[in-house]
Amino acid sequence: MKHPFPWGVRLAHRTSRAVPSWLLGYACAAYGRRARKRCGCRDEAAEIELFVARRLTQNDRHTITRRYILIRDEDCRPAARETRWPVFCLTGAWDPIVPWPLVWRWVRRRCPGFRDARVLWRASHNVLLDSPVESMEQILSWISQSETSRAAVMERREDE
Repeated sequence: MKHPFPWGVRLAHRTSRAVPSWLLGYACAAYGRRARKRCGCRDEAAEIELFVARRLTQNDRHTITRRYILIRDEDCRPAARETRWPVFCLTGAWDPIVPWPLVWRWVRRRCPGFRDARVLWRASHNVLLDSPVESMEQILSWISQSETSRAAVMERREDE
């Protein structure tokens, strides 16, 4: 989708480029502490800890700010309008990057492959990191439903 608030993405991009490096590093460290607490995977927690422990480099800063440009410029609407493959939406409740109520409404109306959507209320944008077990259970449920549906379609085709 095209981000519904391009002005917000531009503001976040400008802000992350303008703030002093020490402040951006402090924000990353604060986010890292929060992420480690909610992280369900030890490997991910260790990677976050390594990132927070070292000083923020110019390359890190460029990577952080570049993501806003990618978000601003990406437009998946043409592909979504044409897809017939099953599309499922899994999100955390607090997601400033993908405002799910707006995205879901658009996808439900315009994506022929849309099947289902679910909010994990204790998760954020990084839903797989925040709620790995609940995410896995939901994804496996969708896969199981899809396989059951596919088997029923194949049986109907054989009967015809």
